[in-house]
Amino acid sequence: MNYNKGSHYHGRKVLVVDDSVESVQLMMRLLDHYHCAVTMAFDGQDAIPLLVNENFDLVILDWQMPQMGGRETLVMMDKLISEHKVRKDRKIPVVIFSGQSEEELQVPDCQSFTSCGFISKVQPYSEMIRHFADIFQKVDTANVRLPREGKKKTPLAKGLF
Repeated sequence: MNYNKGSHYHGRKVLVVDDSVESVQLMMRLLDHYHCAVTMAFDGQDAIPLLVNENFDLVILDWQMPQMGGRETLVMMDKLISEHKVRKDRKIPVVIFSGQSEEELQVPDCQSFTSCGFISKVQPYSEMIRHFADIFQKVDTANVRLPREGKKKTPLAKGLF
C-alpha cells in the first residue's frame, strides 16, 4: 500500500490538536507514513502558543475538546492574526479530524485559515492514508499568502467540502 509515501512530504511540519491520546497516536502513525515532523497539543489552549510561535504546513484539529475545542481555537487564532498580534504571511491549512459528521460541524468564518479536508475518526485507517495523499495536494495548492487590507477574503467555512 503505497499512497504517495516518500520524500515529497518529508519534513512537513504538522500540528495535531486532539485531547484523545489514542487519536494523537493514530495521527502520529499516519503522518509517520508520510515522514512528517509532528508536534502535539492536547487542546486549543496548548495549541494557541504553538500556532503563535511556529509556522506549520498543516494543522489537524479535533473539533470537540473539553478545554478549548477546534471551533474556539480557530476563532481565537483568527482574531489574533486579524488584530496583528500574531504575524502570519499565509493562510494556515487545516484538516478537521472529528467523530462528528461533516454536516454537524459549525465551522466559523475565518480569514486566516483554509480548509484542506475532513477526516472522520470512525473511518478505517487505510482510508485515512488515502485521504492524506489528497490533503497534501490541497496543502500544496492552498499555500497562499494572506490578502492585504481591502482585498476579498475567503472564509474557511466556504472551503469546507
